[in-house]
Parts: sequence; structure tokens; C-alpha cells
Amino acid sequence: MVGSRYDAKVTADLLDIQQEFGITPSLRRDDIRYPLISRSKTICPIPPTLNVAGGWKAAFGTLSLDNDNVREVGRPTVKLSVSQTVGTASYAELYLAIPNQLINGPFEIWIKIPRSAISVNGSTGIVSSLINGQFVYSNLPQGSDPPNGLPSAYRKTPFFYPNNGQWDCFRFDISQTVDPVWAETGSPSTSYRCQYICLQISWQASTPNDARYINVDLVATGGKATPLIILANDNYVPTAILKKLPVLQQNGLVGTIFADGNTITGETATELLTLYHAGWSVGHQGMNHKTYTLGGNPAALDADCATAEAAMVAAGLPLTGIFAFPVNAAGPDQYDVLRARGYRFARAATEPKIAISSLGRRTLLGVGAKDTGQQSAATIEGWIDQTISNGTGLVLQTHEISASPANSLETQDTVYAAVASYLATKQQAGLLRVVTADQACDQLAA
Repeated sequence: MVGSRYDAKVTADLLDIQQEFGITPSLRRDDIRYPLISRSKTICPIPPTLNVAGGWKAAFGTLSLDNDNVREVGRPTVKLSVSQTVGTASYAELYLAIPNQLINGPFEIWIKIPRSAISVNGSTGIVSSLINGQFVYSNLPQGSDPPNGLPSAYRKTPFFYPNNGQWDCFRFDISQTVDPVWAETGSPSTSYRCQYICLQISWQASTPNDARYINVDLVATGGKATPLIILANDNYVPTAILKKLPVLQQNGLVGTIFADGNTITGETATELLTLYHAGWSVGHQGMNHKTYTLGGNPAALDADCATAEAAMVAAGLPLTGIFAFPVNAAGPDQYDVLRARGYRFARAATEPKIAISSLGRRTLLGVGAKDTGQQSAATIEGWIDQTISNGTGLVLQTHEISASPANSLETQDTVYAAVASYLATKQQAGLLRVVTADQACDQLAA
């Protein structure tokens, strides 16, 4: 089982926060917050209001509150029924209007899909499910409720995808113009206010008309913090030693590496220990780079973690509770295994999700990463600029480094060096902090 080598810093961190920001936190570890520039203002009540102006409304479905307090202990859960159904597929949309006085972001939203033995908590028969959402900036008149469908001119944020069975927090800011994946139509203005939040829910089920449940709350605006940046590395341990470590050390930065457990022996183990003593975090990816959502592999995750942990201990490496899913293949069952073993961080998605919030604590299982791959320095620096603007976190994932990249797993060596220098400059200016994965957990994770 795992624990963090940063536990001894807890009291010191609390004193630093109290002295610098005038905050009086308790000494409970789960109350530690990363110092905030400003605190968030909640704009969605708990329990949520439904079917009235300013509350949650549904298109292609009917909303009600389920008050048995079972799916989420001690609180009612939003119940969605009478959705749009075609064959075995169902679809619904939920909208929440943003009050008039809240002009611009950043906005954040906390979402949880309660789960039992199935992926979206309902009656029976779920085959697959997906929930995604967007913040919509539009030209609707002030005071308007969200339309059924999109207005004539709008900007939509990229989709965000909550994990089943745990709280996820997402943040966007209207100023994130550096991201090219905004959806726009009707010549929208960058001055548009955030009018509403749209959640799209779909599922395949043998009983598609059964009611489904979701908790959506703590929609807020205003909170922002200095972003945490994690430089993650998948395998390629010799490259980390020979190429990445010197570049990061030159710029005063640290990294995080995830190795397959079956490779943590001999020379590789010695190299990982070298990285650890250089300030890096060392985690693992299970054994033999398995895809833990296929075949019998979900049941193997617990045993593989135990084997990989034993290899790390034998190599003299601490167990810091960080993990990366090969090919980002994970789901609620896999998160349950890691949670039971004491893990606090798992990379398992292709988009970053590390919102820094004054409203609660992130469960950093299912965190996403931006892959540097064959991207240009300008593109990666744009991602960094965006996370500074939003006050969110960012995981930059790199595999191999090459002078002549030949595939998507290789990043140009000059690009890697330029990005490291850019991060160092921004860190020196106080605009971000480059941390290891377990340092991020000590600041953010539940």
C-alpha cells in the first residue's frame, strides 16, 4: 500500500499558507488548499432548483429530485426520466442559466454520477454511457433562460467529460482564446457573457427508458489560483536520464515518470532511483503495459499493483500513490482498485482536468494530459498560457525525445528545451508552479 514522502511537509505547508494568505486552515490533511488568489462564489444551490427560471431544466427529458438520500448519502439526487429514446439508445440535455450579475468567468462546475454496479446509476442494463458538457457564451438577452438548442451566435467551450463514481471539477474562462477547439457560429464576440451550462447525457441500455441519476452542484465563478504544472513521462527511462533530466535541471524544474512494473529491476531501477534523488516522482503503470479494461485484466490490476509496488520497494523507491493507465484505459472499477490501495493520482484521459478550487477537493484519479508528441513549441506554450489564464492545472506528457521525430511518440529535442525554458520563465514570474504528481496531490487531492 502507498503513502506520500511529502507527509512531513503538511504542518509547514499550512503555516506558509496561513502566514502568506491570512487563511486559518485546520491541521486535517484533507483541508489543505492550494493558496487561492480569490475565492469562488457558488451560484447553484444545494439541493439544486429544478424546472424554474435560473434552475436546471431539461430538453429531451424530465427532471425531479430523488430524496431517498441513498445514491449520495445525506443529499437528494437529480433524477432524469422520459428521455429521448431510439432503440436501445437514450439522450437528454440539461441546462443551467447563469445569473445576470455574473459577467465573465472563470466558471467552474462540480459533477458526480452516482454509481452502483453499473456505469450510470439507474435500474438495470447499462451497456455504455457518456456525459459531456459545455459552457456557452452567447448573445441572448439578459435574463433569458437557455433555449432548447443553441442561440443564433455563440461560443462553446471544449467538451468536458466527468468520470463515473467520483466528483470532478471543470473550469473555463472566456479569455482562453489560445485554444483552437472553441466551437463558434454566428460571428460571436469575445465579450459575450457566459449565459448557461449545457450537459449532454447519452446511454445504451437494455432498458433505455429507465430513470438515470446525476448530481450536479457547486457551479461557481471567481476562484482562481496559481496553476500547478506536472511534467509527466511514460517509460523511456534512459531518455529521461540522458535527455530530459539535464534540460529540466538546467531550468530548475522537476518531472514525474511512470514505469512498467516489470521493468523496475537492474539498470532501470538504478536509473529511476537517480531520478528520484534528483527530485522527481516515480510511479508505475502496472505490469507489462496491460490495458486494464480488456478481457480479464480488470481483475488483474490489484495483483499487478502489488507486484509493481514490491519492485519499487526492492529498488529503494518510495510508494507515493501515483499511477498511469496504459493507453488511458480506465473506468470506475479500476479507480475503485486504486482508491482501495491508497492511490491518489492516476493519469487516465487525453485532456487535462485539474481544476484548482476553493469549493472542494479534487480526486486526482482519471486526470488527463496533453501529449507533447510532435507539437510545436508555440502550440505547447499556448496550452501553458491557457492554463495560466484559467487558473487550472496542466499535465504535459512526453514519451521519447529525438533530434528527428519519426512518430507521434517522439518530441523534438529543441521543442522540449524551449518549453522547459518557457516554463522556467513563467515560474520565476510567479505565474505557475512546476510540481511532481505527488506534490500536486498534497496540494489538491482528496
